[in-house]
Amino acid sequence: EVSMLYGQYDDTEIWKRHPACAQYSCSTMGIVRRDSGMTSDGRSWKGRILRPYKNNHGSWMATLHVGGERHVHSVGKLVLETFCGPCPAGEEAGHGPVGRDCHQLSNLYWGTRQRNREDMVRDGTVARGNKIGISKLVEEQVRAIRADGRFQYIVASDYGITQGHVSAIKRGAVWSHVANEVA
Repeated sequence: EVSMLYGQYDDTEIWKRHPACAQYSCSTMGIVRRDSGMTSDGRSWKGRILRPYKNNHGSWMATLHVGGERHVHSVGKLVLETFCGPCPAGEEAGHGPVGRDCHQLSNLYWGTRQRNREDMVRDGTVARGNKIGISKLVEEQVRAIRADGRFQYIVASDYGITQGHVSAIKRGAVWSHVANEVA
């Protein structure tokens, strides 16, 4: 996971200063670093590569310190801002087919929320079904509920859910990503 995040060093890696945070640079391989520098009162600091971390949603983040304040940004957004300019209105940072753990410039794009959502479905990172921690059912049970011909209130009591939930499952209003065939 970390090797994908940092990429592989090679001769094609290009470093460029971030336009809004002058003491930070990003590389085309998706690495963020704080550059060496000196304060107005003569104190200096040594540059270093930042160690990104995953937030609660699984996105890679980097903490930048600018003007005495802490700013948290997604690594992908920092790389895109550095090499492609500011985010266009109505768009956000998205990851290509390699997935969201790779922040190489070639795997990033500015795109709509809809396109980003489609990528999340492709990558299996969207929280739905039994990936939601409070879900009472798993996909196999959903298939069984759809195939069950008994009264909905009886099916509901067997699975510890409401009759309305059974109805929504059978109509495809919820758990629509689960195929209908019974395993």
